[in-house]
Formats: sequence, structure tokens, C-alpha cells
Amino acid sequence: MTEDSPNSPEPASTRPRWIGRIVAYLGIWIVVLATLTVQRALWSEVSWPQAIIVVVRDWLPWVVLGPMLWWLVKRFPLFGKQRLRNFGLHLVISIVMVVLAETLVAFVIYPATQPAMEQAELSERDQRREIRGVRKRPFLRNNDYQFRTRTMVRKAPGWFLLNWVFVLIGTSVLQRRINEERTRKALALQRNLAEARLRELQSRLQPHFLFNALNSVSALIHTDVEKADEMLNRLSTLLRRVLVSGEKPLIPLREEMGLVQDYLAIEQVRYPDRLTVVETIDPETLSILVPPMILQPLAENAVKHGIEPKSTPSTLRVVSEKKESGELVIRIQNDGMDPDTETESRGHGVGLENVRNRLENAFGDEAALTLRFPEEGGALVELVLPSEKKEDS
Repeated sequence: MTEDSPNSPEPASTRPRWIGRIVAYLGIWIVVLATLTVQRALWSEVSWPQAIIVVVRDWLPWVVLGPMLWWLVKRFPLFGKQRLRNFGLHLVISIVMVVLAETLVAFVIYPATQPAMEQAELSERDQRREIRGVRKRPFLRNNDYQFRTRTMVRKAPGWFLLNWVFVLIGTSVLQRRINEERTRKALALQRNLAEARLRELQSRLQPHFLFNALNSVSALIHTDVEKADEMLNRLSTLLRRVLVSGEKPLIPLREEMGLVQDYLAIEQVRYPDRLTVVETIDPETLSILVPPMILQPLAENAVKHGIEPKSTPSTLRVVSEKKESGELVIRIQNDGMDPDTETESRGHGVGLENVRNRLENAFGDEAALTLRFPEEGGALVELVLPSEKKEDS
């Protein structure tokens, strides 16, 4: 058993996030300070070194105090139940920040930058001596600059407003992050509910299918033992496919078609002279992902309502193609129905309703299921599914 050492390095997944935030924060300030420096150098007629020093004196305190203000905004947000109390706290904090900023300028930043300012002024004088006719207004020095009440009062309104600009920007960013987190959690909850609904629908479908398959076996076990044995072998293969596919929310169409082929093979053993299966499958569609056990109930309905009630040979067609618009289209059609059976099937049985619910949970409005009865007879079920998700992705 191991324990994390206090000196253990920060996880790699956390370190880059903080580095990125620091780099972004400093990058924004570099752009702001560069812009202010250009404005001061061009509009105030001071040299570039002087403009840089003046901008640093005015804004460096807020570069330093910015992270502290961000922490205070997070600690005392201006929304929620305690927003009025926090607003009062930020008023007091604003005054403290103004005093703290002026203190940094008077006792830290000004003494540190004054030698550079004096050197810049000397260089400016030398340039004026060499270049006649160019007159720039010299920068006014204040050698006895110190933390005075009148200096603070002169700068206080602007710095007070600047402090609140930081507070409002921080509040806006914090509120946006909270809203995004709430949205993310709501989407995650919705996705979990949808997945639970899909699992519930699928769990209801599998026993229904198994019950019907066992009925098919029992119908032959006393009349044709060899066919019953063949059906049991195919049924075991089919059940393995069902169990494997049931563990995934989406599977390639090739796997779903394999499951349908196993099921129809069982029914062909049961109806050797009455059921013919014709498949027209576009190879391009086999890698598209579909919900598992989405076609078997449709094939089962086609056999139950179009093949089983008839005594004459029938054909069941399975077609898959990709439309020009990109959707996957799957059609399952039988060539005839008993009128009573056709009327009954128009009521949308459990199988069709289950498929509709699973499609809605998996794809929303992007998928559709339609049941039509062509004039030439029979029934046609058509599935339209999005094809953006593929096996290789």
C-alpha cells in the first residue's frame, strides 16, 4: 500500500490547466499594457521608455491584485441568497483594494521604477540637444512621491471603478461557469435516464423474443426431431448474439443483420416451403451503428402476420441503403397478409411500439419508423436512422 507524498508532483491532468490559466491571464494583461503604452506614447508626447514606466506604475498593482479579486468574487458571489450581504462586503473590499493599490505604487513600484524614469529623462534631454526643432514635453517627475491622502483621493474614483470592473467581469465568468456546469449535469442526468429507459425496453424485448422462439421449437419437437434439433442449435447461436449485443448501446449494422439472419434461419426451418428471404444490403451501410435488437422485432412481425397465417409460399425482403441526404434506410417487407391480420397489425403491436420508443430514446427526432400497406399487398416497415456514427469512429 502506498501513500501520496506531500512533495509528490501535481497530477499531469491538473498542472496544464493551471498553467494555461496563468498564461491566458498574463497574455491578456500584456495586450492591455501594450495598447495603453502605445496610446500614451503617441497622445501624451512622451518617450517610449517613459510611457512604459508610467503604464506599469498605473496598472501593475491591478495585475498583482487581479487573482485576489477573482478569489474574493468566488468566495463572495454577487448572486444567490447572500448577494446583498456580499455586495456590501465588496464595497468595503473596493476601498481596501484602492488603498492597497496606492500603497504598492508609493512604496514598491515607484521606488523600483524611479531610477529607470530618471535615466529615460536624461536620454530624452540628450536627444533634444542633438535634434533641433523636435520638442517633446518632458515627463513631470515627483521626486518626493509618497503615499499621501490627496494622491489617493485623486486616483480613488478611477481605481474604485476599475475594481468594480474586475468584480463584474469575474461575476459574469463565474455565473457562466456555474450555468455550464448545471447544463452539463442536466444533460448527464438526461442521458443516464435515456440509457436506463433503453435498458428497460431491451430487457422487456428479450424475454418476449425468447418466449416466441421456444414456442417455435416446441411446435416441431414432437413432429420433426431433426428440425427441432437444428432450431435449438440456431437458437443457441442467436442467444449468444443477443447477450453480446445487449451489452452495448449501439452496434454495427453487420452485427444486427447477423442476428436477424439467425432468427430468419430458425423460421425457415419451421416453414421450409413457405418462407423465402431475399436480402439486398448495401455494403456501405454495414458499418453504421444502430441500436441492438432493433430489426428482429420487425422481422418477427413480418413472419407472424405475413407468413404464419398463410399456406402458400411467401417472400420476405430485407433492404438497406444510404440516401443521398446521408440517412440509413432499412426496409422489411412481406408480400401478403390475411385481411384480419392486416387489420390487427394496424393497431401497432408491442414490438413496433417498443422499437419506436427505443429509436426515440436513442436518436430523438432524427429517426423515424413508418408502417405502410402497398397496393400490391403485404406490409412494408421502413426505418430511417442517422448515419453519422460509424463503427470506425
